[in-house]
Amino acid sequence: GLEHIDASQMRRGFAALSSPDALKILQGLAGVTGGTELMNGLYVHGGTGNDNLYMYDGIPQYSVSHLGGLFSAFNTDMMEGMDFYKSGFPARFGGRLSSVVDVTTREGDMHEYHGMFSVGLLNGTVQFEGPIVPGKTSFNVGMRRSWLDVLSVPTLAILNRRVFEPRQHVDGRYALTDLNASVTHLFSTDNQLSLNIYVGRDFLDVGIDKPTVEYWEGERFLGSNGFGFGMSWGNVLASLNWKYRISDELHTEVIGYFTRSSTGLAYEEHQWEFDSRTVSERTADECSESVLNDIGAKADFDWIPS
Repeated sequence: GLEHIDASQMRRGFAALSSPDALKILQGLAGVTGGTELMNGLYVHGGTGNDNLYMYDGIPQYSVSHLGGLFSAFNTDMMEGMDFYKSGFPARFGGRLSSVVDVTTREGDMHEYHGMFSVGLLNGTVQFEGPIVPGKTSFNVGMRRSWLDVLSVPTLAILNRRVFEPRQHVDGRYALTDLNASVTHLFSTDNQLSLNIYVGRDFLDVGIDKPTVEYWEGERFLGSNGFGFGMSWGNVLASLNWKYRISDELHTEVIGYFTRSSTGLAYEEHQWEFDSRTVSERTADECSESVLNDIGAKADFDWIPS
């Protein structure tokens, strides 16, 4: 039930208007369906889609989608490989009904500086890596960001000026951002310590404002009516990973980690009324936030008898 996909396979994988998407590559495997076309849903052996466990460098990741599922949160430019279990899950994953997706990010080059960038129709990526101390310490940094807000803000500015009703202003913005960073240090060929950080976020803001002017006995009164809606969601992950080879037969890996998944909603409505030189204003604000924090540590030992 294990499928291993390396970095070269992912870079040649399915891409919808942007960079290749790791989860869409899995949709082409036997026993897996993607549900809605072009979305990164993962339904394995009849599962509901909520029965999958996603791991990023050994850390659970709870929000794995951008733009309602059009993109996944895994940047293929930063990935070393991906293990996909669709049956017979190892005990270290704790148990899932459908599948386990275990993503490993790539360590930086210990000897040379190099990087890459790409530009798609919906987003762009940049990645750079190299040594801090040659042969001992390296870094790897990658970022991905969408262009939608770069296009929507000037487009709405033109529409507000020439198309929409006078005295009406419409604002709208959506952006997704992924940031991956890692630092790896080699104490020796048998002793390695690495720090991995991931930050992913989506922002959606929509607002409509209608300025209003009223006159009473030659005096002018200014006000406005409108509403605004905002939503954000994403993850923050950080882990410290120590790998040590005790002997040729016994290896150990110890991970301490923190992960945070959060979703926030905010709504504001403003009403302004004028009646016989009497001004009344009403403002309603509502907001909610859902946050999940995990702090943990785990140790694995691999013993090779012969």
